[in-house]
Amino acid sequence: MWVGHHNQFHFIRRVDRSLLWLNILFLMTISFLPFSTALLGSYPDRQACMVIYGCNLIANGAALWHWAYATSRHRLVDPEIDGGLVGMAKSRILFSPAICLIAIGLSFLSWPMALGCYAIIPLFYVAPGRIDRHWAKL
Repeated sequence: MWVGHHNQFHFIRRVDRSLLWLNILFLMTISFLPFSTALLGSYPDRQACMVIYGCNLIANGAALWHWAYATSRHRLVDPEIDGGLVGMAKSRILFSPAICLIAIGLSFLSWPMALGCYAIIPLFYVAPGRIDRHWAKL
């Protein structure tokens, strides 16, 4: 989460009150991660723990959506920012919430499958992707 947050603010040139509040919301959702992670670690076979953890990650991803706010109509970024970069970042942000929705659904059927979905998420973000190659050119 921190790497994506840092990369976003590399391109955000200005801030306004709304972005500050959106960023506080993001940091608030991050502050719940130790709780939901510990809960899932202690009770991995409990469906309620799977849902709480997934909802926490969905909230993290939704709060990272301040990227959409900052880039909409080039509100807080340079007008020359590459539209491809903006789109790739939005897609990358949506990956985690989408996988979490799948994991929450699977948690009703099989907790090991849901846990497997959650395990995929960090692998996706650690491995360099197209957006990392794009950032390397800048």
